[in-house]
Amino acid sequence: MAEGFICVAGVDPETRKHVRPVLAGKGVSKTLLDTYGGPYNIGAYVDLGAVSDCGFAPEVEDHQFSPRRATKILDASPARFWAMLQQMSKRNLRAIFGAELDLRQVRGGYSCALPKNKGIASLGCLNPTERPKLWIDPFGKVRALVCDGQFNCSVPVTDLRLYEKDHQTPRRGILDELNKRIFRGIQVILSVGVGQPYQRTGDTVERHWLQVNNFHLLDDPLWRA
Repeated sequence: MAEGFICVAGVDPETRKHVRPVLAGKGVSKTLLDTYGGPYNIGAYVDLGAVSDCGFAPEVEDHQFSPRRATKILDASPARFWAMLQQMSKRNLRAIFGAELDLRQVRGGYSCALPKNKGIASLGCLNPTERPKLWIDPFGKVRALVCDGQFNCSVPVTDLRLYEKDHQTPRRGILDELNKRIFRGIQVILSVGVGQPYQRTGDTVERHWLQVNNFHLLDDPLWRA
C-alpha cells in the first residue's frame, strides 16, 4: 500500500469466512493500527459494528464499515490464533481461489493470476508444501517463492511488518531472521490474496495477481513489528 494506508483482513470466528473491511472510494488509514490508537493488529478481535456487503468476484470478502465504530475487544492467545490459521488453511492455491487461477510467465520467472472479476475468493490461508523463501528483488521489492505442489511462483509480499514506516523500504534484518526461522523447519502458514486488476507490460488484459499478505510462524504466531 502507499505510505499512510493499509489493507486489513480477518476471519469471522463464527462463520470461518474471511472479511475485508473497506471504505467507499478511499483507502484505510494506517492510523487505525493499534500502534496509533486504532483497533487493528495481528491476532486482534475487532468488532466492526454495522457493515454492508459490497464484494464482487473475486473480492467477495469486502464489507464497507465505519472506522468510528470499529472497536478492539481483545487479543487472541498465540495458541488460539494458530489453531484458527490451521483450520482455515488449504494445501493448494486453487482450493483457495478457484480453478481459474493459472500460472503466468512474468519478468524473472512465474507468478499466478486470476482473470479479471473471476475466482471464488481473493483471500485465504496456505499451508505450503515446501518452505517459502524471501528475498529483495533488483527493484528493492520484497518477494517470496511459494510452492503448493502444483504451482511454483515468485510473488510480491505486502506484509507491513517487513517494511519501514514509508511502506516501501524493506527491513532486511527482519527478512533475514524470517528466512532463518523457516530454514530451521519452523512451520509457516501464509496469508495469501490477489490484488486489484492490473495489466502487466506485454499482457493483453488485466488480471488479479497473487501476493503474500502475511507470514505466520508456529514459534511466534502473533509476532509484531
